[in-house]
Amino acid sequence: MKADFRLRITLAVSLVFFSAFTGYAGVSRALQEEYKRNYENKALFLKIPIYAAKQMVYISGDKIQVEPGSGTPRYKVGDQMRILVIDFGNDEIKLRLSGIASPGTAEIGFRFDAALEENFPNRDTFDRALRSTFTQGVSYTDIEDAKQGFVKDEFDRSLDQIAASASTSRDSVLKTITPHIPAYQDAQRELDNLRNRVQDLTSQLTRSQSENRKLETESKHQQSEISRLKSANADLMQRIESSASQVSKLGQELKEAKGSAQGYQKELATIQRSLNLKVDTSRDLSSQIADLGQAMRNMQKENQGLEKQIASLRTDLDAQKTTNARLVSENDELKAGNKKMQSMISVLTSKEDSLQKQYFSLRTEKEKLDEFARQIKSLRTEIVEDKSEGGIRTGKTNLYLGNVPLGSLSWSIPDSIRRNESKVAEARFSSESIDRVKLTPEERDILRSLGEGLKIRVSLASGSDAVNISPGDDEPAKEIAERENAGWRWSFASDGLQDAGLILTAAVINKDSNEVPVFQLDHAVAASNIPRLIRGYLQPVPLIAGVLLGLVLFAIAGLFRRPKAKSPRGRPPVGAPPSSYTGTKQL
Repeated sequence: MKADFRLRITLAVSLVFFSAFTGYAGVSRALQEEYKRNYENKALFLKIPIYAAKQMVYISGDKIQVEPGSGTPRYKVGDQMRILVIDFGNDEIKLRLSGIASPGTAEIGFRFDAALEENFPNRDTFDRALRSTFTQGVSYTDIEDAKQGFVKDEFDRSLDQIAASASTSRDSVLKTITPHIPAYQDAQRELDNLRNRVQDLTSQLTRSQSENRKLETESKHQQSEISRLKSANADLMQRIESSASQVSKLGQELKEAKGSAQGYQKELATIQRSLNLKVDTSRDLSSQIADLGQAMRNMQKENQGLEKQIASLRTDLDAQKTTNARLVSENDELKAGNKKMQSMISVLTSKEDSLQKQYFSLRTEKEKLDEFARQIKSLRTEIVEDKSEGGIRTGKTNLYLGNVPLGSLSWSIPDSIRRNESKVAEARFSSESIDRVKLTPEERDILRSLGEGLKIRVSLASGSDAVNISPGDDEPAKEIAERENAGWRWSFASDGLQDAGLILTAAVINKDSNEVPVFQLDHAVAASNIPRLIRGYLQPVPLIAGVLLGLVLFAIAGLFRRPKAKSPRGRPPVGAPPSSYTGTKQL
C-alpha cells in the first residue's frame, strides 16, 4: 500500500511539474494538446528494445538514430506499453511509459539537433520516429513485422560492426558466416543431390531424344511410302475412270453428230421454205446453199434500200424540227419584244416612274449583260476523255476560268436501247480547290459574280418524242463547295422504232440566277427497228459464214449419202437445160 501511495505521489508531482514546464516549451500549446490526446493513456507495442530506464532516440534533420544498448533489455520488441505522460522540453520530447504485461516504468526521449519552435517544423520527422518506435498492433502480422524488421536492422548493424572491426567488406563477412548456418548446409546438400539427379535425367532425356529421332525417321519413311502407294492407286483409278468416260463421251458425240446432221438438214429446209425456195431433198447441199446465199444477197440489197429511205426521212424530220424550233424561238422573241414595248409604254405614260429611274434600271441591266458576257467569254471547257465501251459512252471534260481549273464533269450514257426498255444515264461534277493566287483581277471579279459557292445545273433532254426521260430525285441545280462532288441521274425509255438524240447540257448559275452555258453534248441512242431486227436475225449467217456452214453440211451429207448408179444413157446434149431445175426461183 505504501509503495502504491508513493507511486501515486510521484505521478502527481510529475504531472504538476509537467504542467508547469509545458508553458515554457517551444512547441505551441495546441500541438502539445493534440499529441496528448492521440498518445497519452494509449497502449502501443514496442518496435525497439529498451535496455535502461531511459532510451534515447536522436533526430537530426530527416535522420533518425536509436541509441544502441547493451546487456539484457528491460522491455523487448513486441512488449505492450502504455504512454503515461508526454513532456515537450526545449530540444527534447519525453514519453513516460509503463509496462502492461511487465511491471515498471521507462522513458523514451526524442532529442532534436536544435531547439523546438512553436510551429514545430520537425513534426513529420517526429511522427516518422514515433511510427518506427511504436505500433498499434492491430493484427498479429504487425508485431511479427516489427520483430523481423528489428532483427534485420540488428543483423545489418552487426555485419557493419564486424566488417569495420575486421577491416573487410560486408560480402566477405557474409561469405564467411553463411557456410556455418545449418539451413544453408542443408540447402547445399539438397542442391548437390538435385544436380546429380538433373544429370541423370539429362542423360535419360538424351537417350530418349535419340530414340525418338530414329522412330520419327522410320515413321516419315513409312508415311512417304504410304503416300506414294495412295497416289499411284488414285492415279490408276483416275485413268480407269477417264478411259470409261472417254468411251462413253465418244459414243455420245457420235449420236450427237448424227442428230446434228439431221437437224442441219431440217434447218436448211426450213430456211428454204421461209425464202420461198423450192425444197428438194434429192439436190446436193452445195447447190441448195448457193441458192440460199443468192437469196440472202437480194435481201441485203433490199435492206440497204430501206435504210437509205429511212435516212432520207430522218433528215427531212430533223430539218422540220429545226425549222419548227427556229419559228418557236422567233415567236418567243416577238412576244418578249412586245412585252418589253408594252412595259416601255407603261413606264413612259406613268406618273410615278421617271426617266431617271428608267435610266438607272437600264444601266443596271446593261451592267448585268456585260457581266454575263464576260462570264461566257471566261468560262470554257476542255474534253479530256470520250469513249464507248460495252454499249456505254463515257467521257470527262474540265471546266476552266481562264487557265485556272474549277472542276470536272463526267458522264455515262448508254449507246442503244431496246423497245420498252428503261436505261439509266448518269453525270457527276467534281469541284477543285481554286488557286486564287493565279487569278487575274478580272477573273477574281468574275468568280465573285458567280456567287459564294459554285452552282451547277446539269440536264438531259431528248431531241425526239420516241424517248421519254424521267429525272431522278435530285435537283437539277446544285451548289458544290470546293473539293466536293455532286451527281445527277436520269432514266429514259424508248418505243424502239427510231433512233433518238440526247442532249446533255451543263450551265453555271451566277448570283443573279442567270444560267451561263458551258457545255453541251449531243449523243445518238440507237433503237431496235424493223430493218435492224432483220439484219440482227441475218447477222449470225453472213455470206462467208454461210459458205463455211455449207462446206460443213456438205461434208456431213457426203458421209451419210449413198452413191448413185451411173446413168447408161451418158451425158445430156450441149445446151439442154439441167434436169435439176424445176422452175423460176421465187423470193
